[in-house]
Amino acid sequence: MTSRWDDLFADLEGQIAAHRRAELEGEVAERVRVERARIGLGDRLAAQLASRVTLRTVDGGRVDGTLRDVGADWVRLGQGRTTLLVPVGAVVTVAGLGPRSRPAEGDPGRRITWVTVLRELSRDRLPVRVCLTTGYVIEGRVDRVMSDHLDLAVGPDPRQPAVTETVPFAAVCWVGARED
Repeated sequence: MTSRWDDLFADLEGQIAAHRRAELEGEVAERVRVERARIGLGDRLAAQLASRVTLRTVDGGRVDGTLRDVGADWVRLGQGRTTLLVPVGAVVTVAGLGPRSRPAEGDPGRRITWVTVLRELSRDRLPVRVCLTTGYVIEGRVDRVMSDHLDLAVGPDPRQPAVTETVPFAAVCWVGARED
């Protein structure tokens, strides 16, 4: 009779242990889901700095390069001696992105916005190429940057009066500049 009782209690203990393991596995899985829900694209991109990635953009094009910086709403890719600044809103897909992530807290570079970067280009008067969501590319210099658009001075000589084209940020796929 003792053996029967021992078997019964052993079976009950096994069931309780299995139930606890299942509960724990469920809790762990839920915590993983909650943690993943907090990870933004910028967090994943920031963890891949110095990696090669391919971005498909809203114009149907693709840009390849080495991931150099990640800001609040933009990424910087290196292509040899050219830098491409891509607003995250123009990115349709990313190839070459690993599963790691790096949260933005404590990283001052991640607070730099698209507008701030464009204002630096305007200050430096560097020649740029701006690819629009239509696929059309405009060459010129960033003349002025407002809250949601920029004025691009189009013309071969920066000392001469130029035609200005106003470009809403929503129409920009990327901005490219040479690193001379």
